Amino acid sequence: MNSYSWAEVKRSAIKAFGDELPNAQTEQDVLDAFGDQPAAVVAAIESVAQAKRNGQVRSGWAVLRKRVVSVGSVIDVVVNDRTERDAVVRRVAHWMNHAGLLFDRESEVEDEACRMLRTFAREDDLLDQCMGLWRKLRPHGEELERASAEYQLGLRRKAEELRAARLEKEKALITAQTGAAA
Repeated sequence: MNSYSWAEVKRSAIKAFGDELPNAQTEQDVLDAFGDQPAAVVAAIESVAQAKRNGQVRSGWAVLRKRVVSVGSVIDVVVNDRTERDAVVRRVAHWMNHAGLLFDRESEVEDEACRMLRTFAREDDLLDQCMGLWRKLRPHGEELERASAEYQLGLRRKAEELRAARLEKEKALITAQTGAAA
């Protein structure tokens, strides 16, 4: 979630509007809209600034006021900040590359990806993209599992060899001790 500071946004708008200052009522109206929908106001500032640079607007603050007051009173604007979405997607991709590729059931991977993606799971086919990544990475995961199993088997064999050698030494020691005693 993004944080916005009115002082910073206002300063940026003044600069974007060619150092034009708002009158008190205009600033209050824009500030009221900013309190309800800061991202919409920031987006409107950028749009009005571009229009002013193109010569389509004479007073940036007046046009901004008209846009944000009418937007706030007519419709409810919902703005998605992609910062959080992108961070979640990066976390899921990281998980897929480091742990998800070791899951052997697609349903388990899908459940975990949905849990991690939360509200973004159905957006822009993100879940399908994540599952595509898993399918691409899964052969490498299978290769890692085979290598790990072979390594574990080698460790077990080595442990058995060492145990057998230790038993042989113990038998030899007992035989030597009993033979010396007799």
